[in-house]
Amino acid sequence: MASGTKEIAVEMLPYFHLFTDGTIERLPPPLNSSPSDDPDAAVCSKDVLIDPDTDVSLHIFAPHQRAPPQKLSLVVYIHGGAFCMGASSSPAFHNFISKLVEKGNLIAVSADYGLVPENPLPILFDDTWNAFQWIAAHADGDGTNPWLNEYADFWHVFIRERARGPP
Repeated sequence: MASGTKEIAVEMLPYFHLFTDGTIERLPPPLNSSPSDDPDAAVCSKDVLIDPDTDVSLHIFAPHQRAPPQKLSLVVYIHGGAFCMGASSSPAFHNFISKLVEKGNLIAVSADYGLVPENPLPILFDDTWNAFQWIAAHADGDGTNPWLNEYADFWHVFIRERARGPP
């Protein structure tokens, strides 16, 4: 190591390199899926920043309502990634949730969380708890997000996490 180059201990492509000295290099993230309000699409989505201090954000997905508004079951989705990679806007997660919303005729909220090692544990649990509290604040119809107020049926809430591999 006299040359000053670092030796890679673990290579987690396309996410990061872990070096033998314990440092990490996060690689540029793959392209993310953007929220969409395309009137021809079966599902619309939007991003919501729920805590500017911690940058905790959510993606909300809803089917395009073609009939009078109705209450829909709510799925809260926590993406996988072993605490250190991925985001709810990653194409695999975004596409999975969009298809789930379309086929299930439901509303879904996908929570993001701070990734390690940049953020020490228990960041995932703290950020996810903030997301659950923000979502629950809509149960009486008085929350800050009109989609959850109008469409989410808080008597039918399901939690889905993805711990292994793509959805």
